Amino acid sequence: MGRISDAACQKLAEDWSERILSALDDLGRQTWPPFTVKRGFLAKPQVITPYSLDGPVQIGGRVCWAIAHINRPSTFNVAGDLSAGERHFWIVSLKPSSPPIFSVEGTEEFSRELVAETDLQTALTQAAAAGPKREEFYGNKGPLRHR
Repeated sequence: MGRISDAACQKLAEDWSERILSALDDLGRQTWPPFTVKRGFLAKPQVITPYSLDGPVQIGGRVCWAIAHINRPSTFNVAGDLSAGERHFWIVSLKPSSPPIFSVEGTEEFSRELVAETDLQTALTQAAAAGPKREEFYGNKGPLRHR
């Protein structure tokens, strides 16, 4: 949480980060289930989680978290040109107020006042039904660092 300078945002991150990351992890497991890769005859199989969680990060006056899945990585070709990658993601943000304003950005954006944890789950369920946002990107940084 070193990337949060505002005291109100810091408090929101401390209070909600664990619950939001857990809810995003559940969303990721439903959308992009983990799979197992066998590494060799004697080696234990490795579980691959095909998504990444990021946050909390302060962007403007909001605290943000993200979950992203890379469909196609951004890579260099033989000539040294960087190609565009493609990722799908959701960004969750909390804006300090009383009560805090919660929003989920995917294909559509859902916002509501965060009075109880059920409000968080309802917004994430709506966002999951609408689907993640699709974005082309260059490099290897997550969706929160390209804002």
